[in-house]
Amino acid sequence: GGWHLYDSLDVAYPFGHGLSYTDFSVAVVSDWAPRLSSGWELVVRITNVGSSPGVAVPQLFLQFPGGDDDRPAWQLRGFNKSDVLAPGASWDTAFSLESRDLSQWDTRSHSWRLVEGQFRAFVGASSRDMQLCGGVSVGRGP
Repeated sequence: GGWHLYDSLDVAYPFGHGLSYTDFSVAVVSDWAPRLSSGWELVVRITNVGSSPGVAVPQLFLQFPGGDDDRPAWQLRGFNKSDVLAPGASWDTAFSLESRDLSQWDTRSHSWRLVEGQFRAFVGASSRDMQLCGGVSVGRGP
């Protein structure tokens, strides 16, 4: 449900879209790594590549492993907001994931179940403007 119903349609303003007078690029600074406390963290650098000052609101979307028809292809798992960035200026920001972010509700046990497999992570300005930024692998080794 929700915004996912429009994934296959050509829309003027996709989910997460914000109006801006400039453009931003995304680059991975530190790929997904375990945090000392728990979970994982990704650090990206957002650069104003346009000619006007602007505020960036990068969004983290996850693609869960497998082809579960009950689960949307992309799930928003976080977003951050910069201060005003001058043309050419960059800003580093971190996205964190906890086990709950990689879980799905199990209707049989009435609890959250950690999904195993390879999660793909995308960062972008909207649900239609995403760049692959690595992923997180969950599960048992060989």
